Amino acid sequence: MKPSPIIFVSLGPGNPELMTLGCYHQLQQADVIVCPSTANKEGKFTSKAAEIITAVGIETEKLYKFHVPMQRKREAALAAYKECADEIAAMHKKGLKITVAVEGDISIYASTQTIAEYLEDAGLTVEMTPGIPSFIAAAAAMAHPLVMGTGSLIVTTDIEQIRHNIERGLQHGSSIVCMKIKSYENEIKEYLSAPGSYECFYYEFLGMGDKEFTTSDKSEIMARSFPYFSSMIIYNPYQSEHNR
Repeated sequence: MKPSPIIFVSLGPGNPELMTLGCYHQLQQADVIVCPSTANKEGKFTSKAAEIITAVGIETEKLYKFHVPMQRKREAALAAYKECADEIAAMHKKGLKITVAVEGDISIYASTQTIAEYLEDAGLTVEMTPGIPSFIAAAAAMAHPLVMGTGSLIVTTDIEQIRHNIERGLQHGSSIVCMKIKSYENEIKEYLSAPGSYECFYYEFLGMGDKEFTTSDKSEIMARSFPYFSSMIIYNPYQSEHNR
């Protein structure tokens, strides 16, 4: 009998209601659901992935949590991913159906992609189920299209790429999705304080209940201390022909 693949399930932006049916069914069918957890300021381990999963009625007994160190140096995180991949491989060898929970979408800056690479290097079969990324949910929250007409969409964590595209000029209907902005908070605020900056939409903890915060007010953004779960969309509003 062919062993079942290890499935990476993308949970979406944080609101359990935005989980796809496909992901929900994969979670239902799993014997073990692997969830990342991180330590908060008080040193308590929490898992947003686990919260999303249990909110849709999946049994907590299925959950296997692994700790991800939140450090700038990648060595500790890589070691945690390797240890997790080894644990998954051992459970898979016993014939268990395993899914790995991913916040957002596995294809977009997902650190758990590293686990998938370790598993593939070990000769195991990996499959991925897509989910709604945070910037798609953000576009809906701001009731504004991400891209229109002949505009372009750029998704990046690179401040130099952001600067380059802003200096070149965003055409109407174009947007830049700036992810992981905590790491370049000062540069973002420097841009926002400059005259003539484009419109923007800032969001943090999107879909995470009372913690969610969104705004298009640049003064409010300037006053924030960006948390880990924060991103921003810079855009040049589309002008249709009949509005020109």
